[in-house]
Formats: sequence, structure tokens, C-alpha cells
Amino acid sequence: GYVYSKGSCRDTIYNLTEVFQTPSVSLGADTVICVDQPVQLSVNPAYTSTWNTGQSGPSITVNRTGTIIVTSVDGNCSDKDTINIKALVTPTLTSRARDTTLCGGSYLKFDLKVDNGSVLWNDGNTDRDRVVTSTGFYKVVLANKCGSVADSFNLTVEETACVIFFPNAFTPNGDLLNDTWQPFGKY
Repeated sequence: GYVYSKGSCRDTIYNLTEVFQTPSVSLGADTVICVDQPVQLSVNPAYTSTWNTGQSGPSITVNRTGTIIVTSVDGNCSDKDTINIKALVTPTLTSRARDTTLCGGSYLKFDLKVDNGSVLWNDGNTDRDRVVTSTGFYKVVLANKCGSVADSFNLTVEETACVIFFPNAFTPNGDLLNDTWQPFGKY
């Protein structure tokens, strides 16, 4: 209130001013979640809040990758916060390995995919892209915060197994010696 004076006339005027506390909104740091373990984002329920997902209210549940924005209002004052969420799935192997025999000079090539995780081979190798050329037992584990998957196989590389002989003649005379033309070898 204040006093207003003009000459000998004096008047007192009162005016009510309401002060709102500026909302304080914090969704926390950007985070990584598992698709099958959603996260609940919450703000103070005293505020009127709207989310860029089209929802309103003090909380929402998120189970997918995206940028989430909330705007909270108290009277004429507002605050906004943003969080980036990356949703992961448990690693998978697109095809299962099986015991294999290769000819010398051949190889197996792997291009393993694991989002925000690691690859570990039984020999300590951590390469996602790997070419295997030697005989041995191989096991690989793909892991991230949502789980892991493993597979193994035996690889035999035979340097001479794939040598194939193609004869340049045959004698189809019924004597059971070179009667037919065919390649020879292990193939």
C-alpha cells in the first residue's frame, strides 16, 4: 500500500501483488536405458506440466530412444528441461556359428553388432570386425547393460584338403579304370 497526498487531501491505496515461485524443473542427466526396463520421469506435482510426447501431468514412463522435454508452469512463471534417452536392447547374434572346416587360404569374417556394449573373444580379442583364419576353438560374448549373448565354434583349416585333381582324359571301355570323367579330392 501507499499514501497519496494532494494538498491537504490524503488517501491511502492498497494493491495486492501475488508473487509466484519460479518452478525449478530437472529431469537429470542424459541416460541409457533398456527397452524392457522403462524409466519414469517426474517433476514436482505442484506445477502444471506438459511433455513433448503429448502427455500432461507430473510423470511419464519412457522405454524408447528420444529427446524428452517437459515444461512446468506455476501461475505466470515457467521452467523447462530436456533429457536425451537412448534405449538399448539385449545383444543378439543374427546367426549361430557351427563347427566349420575351411580350405587353406579361406577365412571366416565376422561383423558383430552390439549397441553401447562390448565384444570379447576367448583369446582376449575385442574386435567387432574380425577375420578368423586359424584352426582352433572360438567363443565370443556380446554384452551391454541390458544383457549378454555368447556363441562358440570349432574351426579346422586344412591346407591340402581342398586340392582337387581334374583328369584330362578318360577311357570309357568298361575295365573299371578311368571309365568316367570326374574330379578327385576332398570337396
